Amino acid sequence: MPIDFERQSRASALIPEGPPVAQSIFKEATSLGYARGLTINDAVNFGIELARKNDPDFMPAYDVALLTLGSQ
Repeated sequence: MPIDFERQSRASALIPEGPPVAQSIFKEATSLGYARGLTINDAVNFGIELARKNDPDFMPAYDVALLTLGSQ
């Protein structure tokens, strides 16, 4: 599936960079998942799943406005 760079940019802007490394993994996976057509909730869950492979106790940091992207 092609990447929608506008969707990727909107999601990425609402997620801070790491540290920890897991936060960076979360940001990239969530942004790319959303850019490839996942709903924002599925993209966030995907990002958390991948980040927890690196850090099982990872808790993501993001602006809560991220969760409203699907309704815009």
